[in-house]
This record gives sequence, C-alpha cells and structure tokens, in this order.
Amino acid sequence: MKKKKAGPKTKNKSKSKTKEKKGLKQKKKAKAKIVEIKKIKIKKDEKKQVVKRKKITEPLNKYWKEVIFKDPEMRKWAVRQIGEHVIEVINKMDYELSDEEIAKRAELKPSDVRVVLNRLHAHGLAYYTRKRDKKSGWYNYIWSLLPQEAKEFYEGFKKIKQEVKQQTQQQQELYYSIVNGEKKIYTFEEAFNNNFICPISGKPLKYLEKKEVEQNTEQKAQEEEKEKPKKN
Repeated sequence: MKKKKAGPKTKNKSKSKTKEKKGLKQKKKAKAKIVEIKKIKIKKDEKKQVVKRKKITEPLNKYWKEVIFKDPEMRKWAVRQIGEHVIEVINKMDYELSDEEIAKRAELKPSDVRVVLNRLHAHGLAYYTRKRDKKSGWYNYIWSLLPQEAKEFYEGFKKIKQEVKQQTQQQQELYYSIVNGEKKIYTFEEAFNNNFICPISGKPLKYLEKKEVEQNTEQKAQEEEKEKPKKN
C-alpha cells in the first residue's frame, strides 16, 4: 500500500500548532519577567518605607524600670493617670518603636497602646515623629520615651509628696515619747491603738503642740538638705 502524502492542509495545521506552542512559551517567559520585576519593586519600596531610628547608648526605659516603677506611690499614680497598661507599654519601649510594634511586643490592642502613648505625650514624658507612606497615604508614628524629662518629673513628684506629708503632719493630732534622747512621734491612730502608751519605752504618750510640729518639720527639711550631695 502506498502512503498518502501530507496535503497542504495538514502541513498548515502542524505549523500553526508549533507557532501556538512558541507563543505560549513566550507569554510564560514574559509573565515570569513581570513577576520578578514586581518583586524587585516591592523590595525597594519596603526598604524606602523603613524609618531611620536614632542610635541609643542605653535603653530609653531604663530609669522607669530601675527607679520610677520601684516606687509604689509612683506606680499607683502612673496606672491611675496614664492607664492600666502603662507598665506593660513602657517596659517594651527600650528604643524607638511604632505604636503597632509596641502593641505586638506587649501583646496588647493597638488602641490600648495609643491611649497610654497619648497620655505620656500629654505629660511631656514621650514624643513622636511621623512619616507618610507614599503608597497607602497613611502616617507612620514612631514613639520614644524621654529619660531626662522622666527624671525631672519624678523629682518633682517626690517634692510634692514630701510637702503633702508635712501638711498632714501639721494638721493631724500627734503624740510623742522620748526614746534614747529623741522624740518618737505617733499619729492619733497609732497612739489610740497602743492605748496612748509608747510601745518602745512603755511610758505614757504626750500630746505634741502645733508649734513643736512646725519646728520638727523645719528641722527635718534642713537635715534632708544637708544630706543631699553637693553639685560640683
């Protein structure tokens, strides 16, 4: 049997199929190139979006951790005035961070973190810088603690606390007993609980006159001033 020769139609079909295959390969290559270009662009954009952070010599929250949060009265004030999450937030702010980064580190809601940050800012204990994202149009807020301002604030807090104590001592009824040549002072509640007997000397407590109270507070203030280290 003689084989039939391929006619012009079958030749055209095979040529069209090979052309289609080549076209599909070229399209796939073009798509792969587009994907690679997009990936490169995304990486470049991500690098642009990274906010430059200031170099620090020590953690920004060091003074808060080592001094402020060790004072029970200061902790109470911070929780009452700044927010219930103030300790968790400040403990994670050892360097400049965005509100969202702090939220992730402290495992808190970003809205709760922002409340604390805004109140710290209102008290002059933190500041922020902002940069606009070109793609989204949103602002990125980078937050930082102010260690020097925290020290000054705490010193002021201690002075106010001392003044309040002095005022309450002058206003309230006080009693005393001489112990080892010095006056041991008791509040009315303490005197009442001890049946107005000094628990150290065993002697009856005497009423402390207002003039003597004022003299004692002045003497204490003078002694505290002398004990303070002198600045060079």
